[in-house]
Amino acid sequence: MAQPPLTDRPVQIIVDLLLANISVQAMIDTGSELDLIKTRTALAANLQQKPLTKPIAVRMALHGASAERVIIKHFVNATLQEACSGLSFKDVPLRVGHIDGEYDMILGMPFLYRFDLAVLSQKKAVQCLRTSILLHNYRTSHETSVAGIAPSADSTQEKVVLTDFADLFPADIPAVSDEAEEAGLFTNGTFPSKIQNENSPDDSPAALTAWIKLCKGAWADARDALWTSRVKQARQHNKHRGKQPDLRPDDWALLNSADWRGKHQRGTDKLKERFEGPYQVMKIFNHGLNTKLALPANNKQHPVFHISKLKHYIFPPDEDPLEPLPPDISTSPPL
Repeated sequence: MAQPPLTDRPVQIIVDLLLANISVQAMIDTGSELDLIKTRTALAANLQQKPLTKPIAVRMALHGASAERVIIKHFVNATLQEACSGLSFKDVPLRVGHIDGEYDMILGMPFLYRFDLAVLSQKKAVQCLRTSILLHNYRTSHETSVAGIAPSADSTQEKVVLTDFADLFPADIPAVSDEAEEAGLFTNGTFPSKIQNENSPDDSPAALTAWIKLCKGAWADARDALWTSRVKQARQHNKHRGKQPDLRPDDWALLNSADWRGKHQRGTDKLKERFEGPYQVMKIFNHGLNTKLALPANNKQHPVFHISKLKHYIFPPDEDPLEPLPPDISTSPPL
């Protein structure tokens, strides 16, 4: 396994291990370059101490403070185990020396490299890359919380529900009681493999089948109600709206400028004029979606509008059509 580069800030995680059936606390430190065990812990586990070929001098500064040099002359081979996960680390060479604090041993980078372990700082855990097992920090609880079912203080409402919806709670589901368990209806406190009688049409519980049918009926009613509401709204909206004749060049149309007036004119919107014009249609393009109007010279709007903003205008019999605007003689190219 290639040695990854050390981070600028070492990560320290405390784990509980077993050493010769003795519970010990080991600090896994990514900033330590040796594996160390406390002298008292090595004696308590009856580990055979062996002399090093060459004594080494180290400085132990666990909490950032400088410490005096410590001469290490002996080492031991130990087997460590993790009780919760069952992981075992055999023949771990540990230097024997003095350790400040309550930790029994310090496991550094040699230990992590040898057993393919990765320190997860965010999860406060150590992961074995071979088995993907996590060794959590000793402060992390490994116990699984079990939610108990407490009896209701007032069972009157429950009885009312059971009475009103008796078809959803058939009698072929046995009650949980000591008598039912003694009669053989339960095995190890669980329901039998089949809770319906032989005349049942399928294997699904009767209560579940009835509940699914009830839900499907409610969903169908809601869907029909939504579609009926949409049809009524469309009919009400189109009650006074007829089919408008198609616009053609040289026709006259009213321009819906309610949006522009609402932004640029003060006052109540309902008192403002909605349409202006009529204006003569000069050109229709873009598959009949856009139209070009002949606007007056004092109108600074762009002459091209969407077809939805126009309303066909027909002059009354007693009113003469407006004279068309004079042709544009400017040098600018036409749109």
